[in-house]
Amino acid sequence: MSELVFRGRENEIEELLKFVDEEAGGTFVVNGRPGIGKSRLLQELAKRLEPLDHWVHFFEIPEETELTYLFPLWAEDIRSGRRFFFTGKAQKWQAFIKATPTIGGYLDALTQGPPQPPHFIFSEVLNRVAKALKKKRRCVLLLDPDKLISYDKDANFLKYVFKNLKPGMKVILAQRISDRLSHDSAFLALPNVRTFSDNLEKLSDDQVHDIIVTTAAEQKLALSADTIERMVERIDGWPFAAELYLRWAAMCLEKGKPELLEQIPPDLQLVMQDLYEDCHGPCRAIVDWLGASRTPLSLADLIALMGKDNGQEIDEAFSQSVVRRLIKNVQGPSPRYELFHDGVKAYVEQRLLDRNDLKRMLGGLGKFQLTQWREGNEEAKALSLAHTAGYLLEAGDKRAFIDAVGAQFETKYNRSMFFLCREEMEQALAWAKELELEKKTISFFLGNLGLVYRNLGELDKAAQYHEQALAIDREIGDRQGEAQQLGNLGLVYRYLGELDKATRHHEQALAIDREIGDRLGEAADLGNLGLVYRNLGELDKAAQHHEQALIIDREIGDRQGEAQDLGNLGLVYRNLGELDKAAQYHEQALVIHRELGVRQGEAQNLGNLGLVYAQQGDKEKALAHAREGLAIAERIGAPPLIEQIKGIIEWIEKR
Repeated sequence: MSELVFRGRENEIEELLKFVDEEAGGTFVVNGRPGIGKSRLLQELAKRLEPLDHWVHFFEIPEETELTYLFPLWAEDIRSGRRFFFTGKAQKWQAFIKATPTIGGYLDALTQGPPQPPHFIFSEVLNRVAKALKKKRRCVLLLDPDKLISYDKDANFLKYVFKNLKPGMKVILAQRISDRLSHDSAFLALPNVRTFSDNLEKLSDDQVHDIIVTTAAEQKLALSADTIERMVERIDGWPFAAELYLRWAAMCLEKGKPELLEQIPPDLQLVMQDLYEDCHGPCRAIVDWLGASRTPLSLADLIALMGKDNGQEIDEAFSQSVVRRLIKNVQGPSPRYELFHDGVKAYVEQRLLDRNDLKRMLGGLGKFQLTQWREGNEEAKALSLAHTAGYLLEAGDKRAFIDAVGAQFETKYNRSMFFLCREEMEQALAWAKELELEKKTISFFLGNLGLVYRNLGELDKAAQYHEQALAIDREIGDRQGEAQQLGNLGLVYRYLGELDKATRHHEQALAIDREIGDRLGEAADLGNLGLVYRNLGELDKAAQHHEQALIIDREIGDRQGEAQDLGNLGLVYRNLGELDKAAQYHEQALVIHRELGVRQGEAQNLGNLGLVYAQQGDKEKALAHAREGLAIAERIGAPPLIEQIKGIIEWIEKR
């Protein structure tokens, strides 16, 4: 069934069109309860914008998916035009992007360098698009209507993007009234953020009557005046309810039972029950899988989940009206499907729970997503990263959960998702012990939990986990693992201020790495020893170790390691009072960090250069570098670095 005729929101459409027409970049937040018509409002806005020659993109947030996983995909989608609301303009958009090489070049550089904060990447891409826009043209992002933004972190990431929008860039975001941003008075008061004077409210009975009459005529549904009046009464101003009752009416007429229209169900639960019970065989299976899934599924996904032997039956089922009444095609680069409203999804999920089918299906989805992580495209991998472990945890599939957490740990850790890593790794470790898995697997989880706890600032716990991993690696004769754990323990003890212990552990790690020929490990050990010696005040020794690490990193081509070594040498020579040398090392480190796109390293070296220039007596140059470093630190959202550079600026200003 096609969508409802649009009625009753003309004032809101007019206000949104005026907002888009304004040159300044900004965000419009549309607030309202689920089912009130936010999605439909934005779809209608897109249609009104189409003849105005603006670029209109439509981004969705799948259920329970943190934005950390989606920002890099959205950045690529902006480049490719895959999220265009009107796909016919995609070729023109691609020509526009091709003529704006800073966008493609920026994204290409990021894929070759170390990971960057995902929200920062997306914001930078939007800013580069905005700079290339012609004066009267706008780039409009419709950001998924009616998906709950419930995570504080997600809300903060979005606020960062919204605060930095340049002229010509417009974001229109639909929010439930329970969402984080709907209650953020400071955010809503920003000069570039707008909202309606009130939340979207229910439609009037006259508006609902008009929608039903016009839509029924378009769909060739023969509804009597009495039936329409009873439907209006049941719908009570809710657009979602109007669509559901019309789908139910279409089912009754198609089955040749118009008499059922005289007994209109008194509530939506009964309507959903009738629609669901009308599905059988492959049709029911499709609806069930879409009900269990947290993300839209393609035809290929459903065939993989339901069995390749059923491919033809599944394909045929999609053409049947009993399925089409319960699903919708999701806006995007390729056909994907979900149940047409959250209320229907909640109903189907409860039915699966009642039949004891939900856990089995969640387990199937988890294993499918793990396959996507290993074999799928970038979008499939991102959604797999977001949902695989959650599916398998809910399903209680212990072995598959352990495999998934282990496979995805490095990516999540590199994205600084430490709290999530802690939860998943703790559970995986407990189940690995329960299942009596091989000792190397236990050591893997113990050692990586040590890394997580160190980043969370729980140093005593980090040391305990690394000690346990070290004991196992020694027991099974894993020399490389032993060296890694010794090095990790050295880092923890340095942070704890136990410098003698740190030195012993790093020296032991260095001896092993040299014995087994691990050059990368050797360079890391030398660099770590240099940091310890600097803390001990043994600056000549510190410089020697950093210089040895630098030689190795240059030999093996580790550019990031080289930049770290140069920066560390800069710190040592500043402490030695050799300011010209210190400046040279920090400047070399800065060049490499910029080349690699390591924004945190760039900010750190700018701050350190500020200190050096201040000590050389050039206060103006010192403040310029430190303030540039602070701006970058604030832009990427690095609180400890922000405070550190603020301290540097304060120190310089007092000189």
